Amino acid sequence: SSGINAEYGDCSQDYVTERLKKLGSSVPFTYLMNNEMTAMQAALEEIRSTLLAIKNSVEQPTIHSPVVVSVAHDLLFGRVPRYWQSLVGSLTPNPTSTLAWVGDVVQRCSHLERALQGRERVPCLWISVFSDPEALLGTVMHEAVQSFDGGAQNFEEFNFQTEITNRDKDHIREAPHEGMFLYGIYLYGASWERTINEMQDMSPKCKFAQLPVVHVTAGFSQTDRTHCLFQCPVYNTRTMDGAPLFSLDIFNENVHNSKWALRGLCCSLR
Repeated sequence: SSGINAEYGDCSQDYVTERLKKLGSSVPFTYLMNNEMTAMQAALEEIRSTLLAIKNSVEQPTIHSPVVVSVAHDLLFGRVPRYWQSLVGSLTPNPTSTLAWVGDVVQRCSHLERALQGRERVPCLWISVFSDPEALLGTVMHEAVQSFDGGAQNFEEFNFQTEITNRDKDHIREAPHEGMFLYGIYLYGASWERTINEMQDMSPKCKFAQLPVVHVTAGFSQTDRTHCLFQCPVYNTRTMDGAPLFSLDIFNENVHNSKWALRGLCCSLR
């Protein structure tokens, strides 16, 4: 846990509270970050407590709870403890290395800590590191409803609207005026040609493609849907458990959307 402590140990509750006060500009985003930081701090504290219990049992054998025994058993056989994964999750569906998994957790902690500085400082968010990506998307919807100035409307008809940009996260310098820039979305069943910003058939050697930055906004559905527009479902994980989080609008000139639908094309965050 030394790597996690080094990256996240300075994020005390007082520090987090102070940073949240400075966010201020968006109540939904502030609420989201408060929940994310609280959940991560609680999970890391639980991981530390299980490690301490294992250390103490080595020095002075004693009977421990089934949770501690399970963690020790997984570590003994070189597996990422399932209990830890239930607390924090993983950036990959089936992590095989505990060291790599800890590295993933450190990256997540680092990104969350930087996100506390506000979207002006971190204009592009890594959606995969959030324990509740649906809440992150809900922030986009909430802000869109709050800023809508078209009079009384049925906001239940608001939907997510997406645009796959041709930029990488390192090329983003400013946050969008509406919505969010998100990255960390993977496409399965096709490839993405960045030079023309279009989806194409996948090479036999490739299993997935990482998409460029996606601009997600919310508003009333557009009426100009065409047969060339494919709404690609985006799931939380590759196992595709549950309903999609949202859909990506992917337009290919002169390519009927049924081509991609018949292939079972989908995206995931992990």
